[in-house]
Amino acid sequence: MKMALFQLNTAYNQLERNMKKIEDVMSRREASLYVAPELFNTGYELDAVFSRAGNSEKVLQWASDLARESRCAFIPGSLAVRQDDKVKNTMIVLGPDGKQRVEYSKIHLFTLTGEEKIFHRGEKPVLVDIEGMRFGLAVCYDLRFPELFRFYRSRGAHGVIIVANWPQSRAEHWRLLGQARSIENAFYVLGVNRTGRDGGLTFNGGSFCFSPRGEELLRDSDTDVATAVLDVGLVDEARAFMDSFRDRRLNFEEGL
Repeated sequence: MKMALFQLNTAYNQLERNMKKIEDVMSRREASLYVAPELFNTGYELDAVFSRAGNSEKVLQWASDLARESRCAFIPGSLAVRQDDKVKNTMIVLGPDGKQRVEYSKIHLFTLTGEEKIFHRGEKPVLVDIEGMRFGLAVCYDLRFPELFRFYRSRGAHGVIIVANWPQSRAEHWRLLGQARSIENAFYVLGVNRTGRDGGLTFNGGSFCFSPRGEELLRDSDTDVATAVLDVGLVDEARAFMDSFRDRRLNFEEGL
């Protein structure tokens, strides 16, 4: 299975340009699944997210039409979607028929920048099956919570797809945590991060695809479109070689 990751500057004033770029790439149908970064429709200026989120239906319709026309699965990053007085930070997975498969809203909100004041917190993990592989979904700060990834592993995931606005100042954590999650669970971990500057923060991309053994697989990771080929057989091989998931102990707190 071939995936393409769009490593774009998702500042709000770049939206039309990014949509055109994605259209051009997906029209070539060189991958089975395409993924864009977090808050694709609004950027990361938090004070403006609610007002900008009024475009979510239009952007989602564009993404649905594009998936159907290209006959490819598409995750248009996460979208800011209005709900009452706040917004949801929501990943929506579209099938090659353009229909919505699932949606996942970010569970762990980044209180350091005040996300809890802007966003509703997601309530549950979500998995989706694409071309014979099962993926868990995660957004940015979720990466710092290994129990979410353990949950996905316990539900048969072959990998987790993360969309992010991860700043350059913590870029080393981004890659280290992604690699650790892949090794811990013997599955693929794909991280799609943005570039550019927004909301007082600088973003340098650094998108990745770690194999079930923690090896970097992403090609052209310094460009705005990077690709990786995934093989469910490698998940089986990694787990046959070493699978700490089977050796975990869940009752260590008993008696404390």
